[in-house]
Amino acid sequence: MGYSQEQPIFSTRAHVFQIDPNTKKNWVPTSKHAVTVSYFYDSTRNVYRIISLDGSKAIINSTITPNMTFTKTSQKFGQWADSRANTVYGLGFSSEHHLSKFAEKFQEFKEAARLAKEKSQEKMELTSTPSQESAGGDLQSPLTPESINGTDDERTPDVTQNSEPRAEPTQNALPFSHRVVKKWPVLFLPLPTLPLLYYFESKSQTYNFIHKYFLKLLLSFLKNLFTKVVQLFIFYLSSITDYLKLFTIFFDF
Repeated sequence: MGYSQEQPIFSTRAHVFQIDPNTKKNWVPTSKHAVTVSYFYDSTRNVYRIISLDGSKAIINSTITPNMTFTKTSQKFGQWADSRANTVYGLGFSSEHHLSKFAEKFQEFKEAARLAKEKSQEKMELTSTPSQESAGGDLQSPLTPESINGTDDERTPDVTQNSEPRAEPTQNALPFSHRVVKKWPVLFLPLPTLPLLYYFESKSQTYNFIHKYFLKLLLSFLKNLFTKVVQLFIFYLSSITDYLKLFTIFFDF
């Protein structure tokens, strides 16, 4: 398993129990007598584990996670649940002092496991973020996996070859957008604005912005013109109505 070749960082002796998988209530002893229960640090996986052997048989092999909790249920008995092993372990100690010491170490290594997990996540974020930026066409960060592995020189030709084909759709799309937009100034915009617009013709973003701006001005002008025409029509209509009233009054006399 690998833990037999490592030195335990803390050991004690206790009777080992597991919860009955059928009833989930009763305790089932897994050792006939008190056995050694040890905390191990797995440097390969950067995790802490609780290991207990009864002869050559591993009766406890539990990896400590930040979500685990060791609970004292009596003066000499404590337990914790291991979701990975799908069981609950129980330990019966010879004294309250041994139980308290084991619980203290459990909390200590649980906190160490939490810090190790956070550092591992930060390391993954630092190594993954530059690779995502380079894939999107941004400047490569010095922390890319290629630079860490020392393969920058080998990767550079591939990046150049991949970046060149990506520019082709943009170059093909710009003339098409010009052909479509060229008709708009002639149809909708005042003549004094045409030289200014054609000056920005080669700059698609600026040209589109100017075009949209003048188009908004034109729409606003047409809206105001339509409002004035309607108001004028209503005014003349009311004037005609007044004349008709006067005409009717005159003939009544």
